Amino acid sequence: MDTETAAAIQTEALRYGQRVTVLAWPCDPLWRTPKGLETAGPRAFGYDLGYVPVEELSHG
Repeated sequence: MDTETAAAIQTEALRYGQRVTVLAWPCDPLWRTPKGLETAGPRAFGYDLGYVPVEELSHG
């Protein structure tokens, strides 16, 4: 979202230098199971990264 106006920013409208705020919520526990991570975890999309829950990433 736009940090100054709190308006949503669609990905195709995102531009270099914009001030943005990213919001994230924990996923349903189903997605954290081995099958859920196999289906939609980072490695399912070709990234060589392990899954890290969003609440472990927060810097609030």
